[in-house]
Amino acid sequence: TVEQDIYFAATTGLIDFRAGRLQEGRDSYQVAIMLARDARAIDVEIHATIHWLYEEVSAGALDNTTAIELMQKLRSVIEKSPACPRSTLDVADSVISRLKEGLAMSPQTDALDVASYIAELLKRREEGDFY
Repeated sequence: TVEQDIYFAATTGLIDFRAGRLQEGRDSYQVAIMLARDARAIDVEIHATIHWLYEEVSAGALDNTTAIELMQKLRSVIEKSPACPRSTLDVADSVISRLKEGLAMSPQTDALDVASYIAELLKRREEGDFY
């Protein structure tokens, strides 16, 4: 099913990040996000984006300050999306808390793709393009 494909792609992204294959991980998360978008599953799309962001920070490819800023923007998307359950907001809050505790601090610029996805979600919310 499409749902299985989404979760398979996201899980592959997680495994790739943890194995140090950052670009492959990014590619897999992007596939998961696109599949979720095509399936009009905004909550799954946002979950995949949250986990991708978390993995970028864990890998040291994104500094905490930038990650917290991006997560707070993503949280505002979640809050204003009627299709997102409370559990999605809880996941975002949990990640923000962990980032604030200082999970990883190695600023680089490789993770700009995740920032562009969050910016796109914000734009779609403003345009009322949520399902």
